[in-house]
Amino acid sequence: VVTYGESGRGKTFEALYRDLCIARGSPYFGRNTEQGLVVYLAAEGGHSTRNRVTAYRSELFPQADFALVPYSMDLLNAEGDVSGLIGLIKHLEDVMGKSCVKVTQDTLARALMGGNENSGEDMGLLVSNADHIRHSIGCVFEFIHHSGKDAARGARGHSSLKAATDTELEVTANG
Repeated sequence: VVTYGESGRGKTFEALYRDLCIARGSPYFGRNTEQGLVVYLAAEGGHSTRNRVTAYRSELFPQADFALVPYSMDLLNAEGDVSGLIGLIKHLEDVMGKSCVKVTQDTLARALMGGNENSGEDMGLLVSNADHIRHSIGCVFEFIHHSGKDAARGARGHSSLKAATDTELEVTANG
């Protein structure tokens, strides 16, 4: 899954709300969700994301199976944080007694760790590592991403990301 949009348009708010609905098993805009553990990798704005999660949990989702990881992970390099993240998720599954159904990386750029999102090689490695996490855990993997300079062209970066994407969501501001 890729959720993208221009900066400041509410991508993180939307993704957190959706993920907390899933983590609690609450409907998301009238649609049923499959309840399970959600791991949210808040590499961009980790502290502000923590405040948002605290507010959401106190008001709407007090019983959600949700884990916030508020730091950057290197998901570009095979020797980076991929194996460690898989181990962390499996540990969280054991502790919480729930299977992980979704991992969200906010943002794609922060997972590239110096890579070039316009490079087919770098984007291919990132997608491959996300697929490795997804298959090892048996979950959905989502990137929160930004639009390019021309928002009408969609998410920025190499076309291999779009080719590997099953679901693409655009977040825009309306008024």
